[in-house]
Amino acid sequence: MMGQRASEEAEKRPLVTFKSSGEYSQAIVDSYTVLYSTKSGLLKLQAVIASNCGHPQLSEILSIALNCFRDMRLTNPGSIEKVFQNADDQLMVKRSISFLCCLETRHSVFRGMPPLLQSEHLGILHLEPGNWDAGNLLTYQLAAATWLGTTFSRVYSPHAQHKKTSERLAEIQAREGVLAAWHAALPDDIQKMLGGRLPRGWDASMRLRVFCGYHECVYLLFGPWIRPAILAKFQNGGSPAASPFSSTSPSSASSLSSSSGNQETEYARYGGAADPESMYALGRCLESAYTIISGANEILSLDRSLARRIYDLMTVSLCVVVYGIKFGHPSVKKQATVHLGICCGVFCSLHMVDNALPFEEVLDVVKLIHSDN
Repeated sequence: MMGQRASEEAEKRPLVTFKSSGEYSQAIVDSYTVLYSTKSGLLKLQAVIASNCGHPQLSEILSIALNCFRDMRLTNPGSIEKVFQNADDQLMVKRSISFLCCLETRHSVFRGMPPLLQSEHLGILHLEPGNWDAGNLLTYQLAAATWLGTTFSRVYSPHAQHKKTSERLAEIQAREGVLAAWHAALPDDIQKMLGGRLPRGWDASMRLRVFCGYHECVYLLFGPWIRPAILAKFQNGGSPAASPFSSTSPSSASSLSSSSGNQETEYARYGGAADPESMYALGRCLESAYTIISGANEILSLDRSLARRIYDLMTVSLCVVVYGIKFGHPSVKKQATVHLGICCGVFCSLHMVDNALPFEEVLDVVKLIHSDN
């Protein structure tokens, strides 16, 4: 009854003109009462997700979008084709659901919760590398989001914590292998972008989201193992520490770091050849940290809507760089210190784009690290 009354009141309101479709979408999203009572449909789903991930009430927005998705019951290509006969409409629905899946997966995983919308259960797109549409950048984003959700569920979720240590280590190595296969299947220009050669052109925004998605995957897989490996190394009196990323495992042998040369040489860059395995996670994260820090300002100049996402990546990158300064090989310490200085400028730029992002706290941390060294 209340929902019907809200709908009737909304119809009686005078029409309001907007300068852009973005303003229109934002106005709809801000009207939560009207939005909740609106009948679920493709237009409602698109209006909700059009607010993008920078909206301060993202949790509420995703809740509305997920309820809308469930009401529409578009969980497989067959149900989509049954409801929408037009091919363009079918494609629009698939893209809307894919984008929603990317948003919801990242939002859940980075808050320590398993994602509610698992793309592999939807059957919306073929996510196997051999089946990718080379021109569909959203496919790469969805594949990265799927990897994030699956890795969290299998390795870091509360259920995964109860697995045997051997099972978890095997799962981690398997997830590294999947990530390496995903990277190898990307087009050459996308691979170069992930290494720091940032894109130009009309699709730069979509490409940069692939950039962010890949480095988020690297941090999720390797980041949690940096501190345990270093602590175990010092507790063992400096002897090599146990690591899930064994230099003899097939997944590690095919990883990004070792694909361009001898793996022992790559390990030695970070922790010395005498202790390759325990420093491998730090090495992989440092590679991503250097790439993110070096390209962050350029990314902001290309797409300011990525400011909060870049801020999250920069925060992790700052932590990784500190570990490199404290525990890396002398040459690594020197390189990490240089990038620590760059961090200040990047965080300042982020604060100028979005003044809600803290800057003085980060500056104090950087000053403290410099004083210790």
